[in-house]
Amino acid sequence: MCGERMEVERVTLGQGVATVPAVREEVNGAVLVVPVLEEILVVERQLVLKEAPRVRCTATTETVEKTVPLRRQVAHVERLSAADPKEQPRGSSPS
Repeated sequence: MCGERMEVERVTLGQGVATVPAVREEVNGAVLVVPVLEEILVVERQLVLKEAPRVRCTATTETVEKTVPLRRQVAHVERLSAADPKEQPRGSSPS
């Protein structure tokens, strides 16, 4: 190709390409352009839905015996006849 001497000029490009470029000649065959490629691993973050657990509430019935303290109340009920208006319940005063 060249008779006397060769010069190498390094041109840094840093461009991404989809396919490998071909070796080409420029300036009437006086310059040979040889593409030098570097393969770079590209890591990207992606969301991937792995699973979707389903949580369901279910009702259960359980019989339990337990001793609990109770308060005691007593009610005294007296029946008065409607025919005798003179009878007054205990504790009440005549009006």
